[in-house]
Amino acid sequence: MVFQSLAVSTGNNFLYAASQRRNESFAAVTRPPHLIKSYPQLSTGQKVCYNTTMPKRTYQPKKLKRARTHGFRERMKRFDGRKVLKRRRQKQRHKLAL
Repeated sequence: MVFQSLAVSTGNNFLYAASQRRNESFAAVTRPPHLIKSYPQLSTGQKVCYNTTMPKRTYQPKKLKRARTHGFRERMKRFDGRKVLKRRRQKQRHKLAL
């Protein structure tokens, strides 16, 4: 049985190979309604594989440290940081800080 994962439709062949090797740990779901609008190729009846054994890793401590070091609030606290923000405003940057 060949599973066609969401990674294949987005072009990532590594995840497709991994889903073929470990297909017993994936649950095949046919056309979840909330994904049909965002992925039109699912409306054709392709199967999407989800990994049911690994939880999502949403806690990223490096991102928190990066925001605390280079974020907008940190820039506003210090004189040099306010100078950085001023320069970025003059250049009309859309993102002043993280």
